[in-house]
This record gives sequence, structure tokens and C-alpha cells, in this order.
Amino acid sequence: MKIVIISAMVEEVKKIKEIYHSQLITTINNQEVESFKTIKNEYYLLNAGIGKVNAAITTTLLIEKLNPDLIISIGTSGGVSENLVIGDLILADKLCFHDVDVTGFGYKSFQLPDEEQYFKINNLVWLEDRLKKINIQYHIGTIATEDIFINDKKKKN
Repeated sequence: MKIVIISAMVEEVKKIKEIYHSQLITTINNQEVESFKTIKNEYYLLNAGIGKVNAAITTTLLIEKLNPDLIISIGTSGGVSENLVIGDLILADKLCFHDVDVTGFGYKSFQLPDEEQYFKINNLVWLEDRLKKINIQYHIGTIATEDIFINDKKKKN
């Protein structure tokens, strides 16, 4: 299986690169792509750059160039749940754009025109099964994205 692990910042995949001694193989959208292999899979590590536009451009180019079987997006994020602590693993059961508001045209909060309010995750059960097999704890919840770093309590609320 060809698996891509993509992040916004270099720091977010640094440890994986060190542990698996990945090697530079190419660049996509001026971002370095590194690779390593295990017995069962080929892995590719790539930083997309910060923001949804960088993520969309780099991921699209990545799909065209590498045709992966699975893309795993990892990285630093903020949380609004009091039940989460730094380092928790969150699996998305659905995704939305927190900074989208076209409610004035009759759409729901976070909904893009002609799209569902939330983007569904199709392979959640597959991923949960694998995490359970290796005894990794995780939470399931909605992941909302926006190109803003929220750093004050008023905005968080």
C-alpha cells in the first residue's frame, strides 16, 4: 500500500523522518517529499505548507504525482473540548469549514454552496480497527478547519 503522511509544518513529521530514516525523493509544490519502506507499505512524508490553499494545491499535485492509496493528514491543532489534552489523537468522523459563512444565502453554518454541511469520512472503521490492534488510544469528533490560529479564550468560546 502506498501511504502519504502530510502535514502543514516540518516540525510535525520531523520525528517520523528521524525514526524511519526517510530519504528525499522529489519535490511537490516546492515542498520536499521523503520516503521509506516497511515490509508491507511504502510511506511518503510531505509538508503542504500552512493554510487550506497550500494544503489543497499540494495534496492535488501529490495525488497526480504519487497516486497514493491512503493520505493521512497529521499535525498540530487546537481543540475546544475540555476532555482533550496536548498529544491526544483525534479521528475525524466528519469535517467542516469553520470560517465559511454563506448563511445569508440560505445555507447552514459551515456549509459551502451545493455541498453537504459536513464532509463525511469513509474509512473511519478501517483506521479504528488498525489503531485498536496496536492499542493506541484516540478520540472521535468533528474537525473544523480555518486559516486562523485562535489564541484567546473569547474566540475559542
